[in-house]
Amino acid sequence: MSKHSRYSDMEDKIELEIMGLTYTEHAQPTYILILKEKYGARRLPIVIGPFEAQSIAIKLDKITPKRPITHDLTTNILKTFGIKITEVTIVRMLEDIFYGEITLEKDGHVYKIDSRPSDAIALALRFECPIYATKQVLDVAGIDISKLQQQQQKEQSSEQSTQQSDETSYLSKLSLEELNKLMQKAIEDENYELASKIRDEIRRRQGET
Repeated sequence: MSKHSRYSDMEDKIELEIMGLTYTEHAQPTYILILKEKYGARRLPIVIGPFEAQSIAIKLDKITPKRPITHDLTTNILKTFGIKITEVTIVRMLEDIFYGEITLEKDGHVYKIDSRPSDAIALALRFECPIYATKQVLDVAGIDISKLQQQQQKEQSSEQSTQQSDETSYLSKLSLEELNKLMQKAIEDENYELASKIRDEIRRRQGET
């Protein structure tokens, strides 16, 4: 352990919450831990191994194993010697690998130790302490969900516009008799949106004559 860390006095930490775990199929079982800003829209996905995923899931689901797993054992050892974990931080990302840091406190002294984020978060859940990421990490690896939603809305709007254009093009090729029959069918099917479009097409043609 060390009382000194280049991350010790950082003031740009952002608090995170755990959203959940998802499974992804690769050559080996892989899980993605999804974190989110507590007071923001960004998400931070981190790939973790199956053991760490199980350890995190056990605490999230409030399951008590018959025998303590590694993170439970570590927690018991730390508490036995009066050591408390006060926070964990994802401090940086290098070549797509995240690096974590655990802040420990004992007898009024604060210590920082390096850790994989998955282990740090598994321990944070057991000590019920905050989880942070530096601003730099979120700026590089964070996904702004609000921007994704805006993009999805634009794509949906574009699809709707294309669909409406296709429908208008299709209706313009039908005769008035075919339009009247199609409108009657749309009304019977309670498809009033289509019926309204057919009505507008009929009125447009009647206005041209």
